Amino acid sequence: SIGGGAVTENSYYVNGFPMTNPLTGFGSAQLPFGAIAEAQVLTGGFGAEFGRSIGGVMNVITKSGKNTWEAGVMSSWSPNALRNKQRDIYYPVTGRTYNGTTDGSVYIRRQDNSVDTKVFGAYVGGPLVEDKVFMFLSAEQTNTSQGFVNGLRTGTTNAKDGWNDTKATTTRYLAKFDWNITDENRLEFMSLGDSPVLNIKRSGYDYTTQQRVGTVTSEQTNRNINDNGNQLNGLKYVGELTQNLTATALIGRAESKHEQNLVGYNASAMGVVADPTVRVPGLSYNNPQSFGTNVPAAGSKDVVNVVRLDLEYKLGSHTLRGGYDKSKTDSLGGSTTPGGGTWTYFKTDNPNIPIPVTGGTIPPTKSGGGYGTQGYYVQKAYYSDVTESHGEQAAFYLEDKYQVTKNILLVGGLRYESFSNKNKLGEKFLDQPGQINP
Repeated sequence: SIGGGAVTENSYYVNGFPMTNPLTGFGSAQLPFGAIAEAQVLTGGFGAEFGRSIGGVMNVITKSGKNTWEAGVMSSWSPNALRNKQRDIYYPVTGRTYNGTTDGSVYIRRQDNSVDTKVFGAYVGGPLVEDKVFMFLSAEQTNTSQGFVNGLRTGTTNAKDGWNDTKATTTRYLAKFDWNITDENRLEFMSLGDSPVLNIKRSGYDYTTQQRVGTVTSEQTNRNINDNGNQLNGLKYVGELTQNLTATALIGRAESKHEQNLVGYNASAMGVVADPTVRVPGLSYNNPQSFGTNVPAAGSKDVVNVVRLDLEYKLGSHTLRGGYDKSKTDSLGGSTTPGGGTWTYFKTDNPNIPIPVTGGTIPPTKSGGGYGTQGYYVQKAYYSDVTESHGEQAAFYLEDKYQVTKNILLVGGLRYESFSNKNKLGEKFLDQPGQINP
């Protein structure tokens, strides 16, 4: 939180590239070991060149290669064996008769939980061509393995998926190349990535024996699901066009893919939900779908393209600055019912009367014939919020830094911002044509 602004109300930059995802408002990458040269936290009074923030601005400058070679490595290990055991959580003692089976008993078991974390990192930087071409490379990987009880003691799924084994692997990298074309012109290329992958294996857990039970019942691998993974490639030019005029231009593209691999998932098998009390005797109600929660849409991703141009001109005691930037976001996201839908079975005690549902009624079950005459019926439900969305942000700014005296600097400027959001059909559903802020 900066200046009262939430995490999504701040702006984040790396080497001048905006790293804030316009769709979610989150900064979408972290840098690897040894990559940061300078980090600025602007909490107020920052110039017109920065915007889209009601809190603050995080401006990170990465290292670049120099004429001397440098390198570094690091490793850390936080073993589970050196951790205290987590404490179990218990139901409170209420003294109520209807809480007799839970009062003072275990609510959720945590003493069997384990966490083990390993981090490896390295960087190297130096000249490819002395005084001309430089490189800086950095990479880091964090591996966190966890085992934990996933269900309450009174839950009904402990025998199936009450234990989770997870492995989170986050790989971060930075590659930066600088080319001094001439003494007045420099070209920079930056590629950075922050790719979180989470593998989850579920099996049973027995609260009586306090042990994991059985084989793995389900497994899934998430990439950039509920995380801010991002891959960005950008090109930046800095030129001293004259003794007093400097231009900076950049273009970049950031992409974040949201992928989920579900082992044993059948995309064409609809799930079945049937309480034992509503089943027709002798019929099979096996559920062919191993996943009950909604699954992300295939091909889900966010793509952000940015361009920016800044000009600076020195005129006596004045430093005049102006610029333009634009970002465009294209996103495909959402989730669907596993297998395309769910069959849910019911039974009514009176098959002769209509069944009330949201928005009206359906005919009596007996009208369907078969087991409907006995009150048995089924509901077929679909769910999908998969869609495309698009957003655009643009801004212009003008600024004057006036050095009145040696100790007094006056800064004044104007910033114009606009933004719009579009739906899958390209129709604007939110349009802010322009705001001018001093």
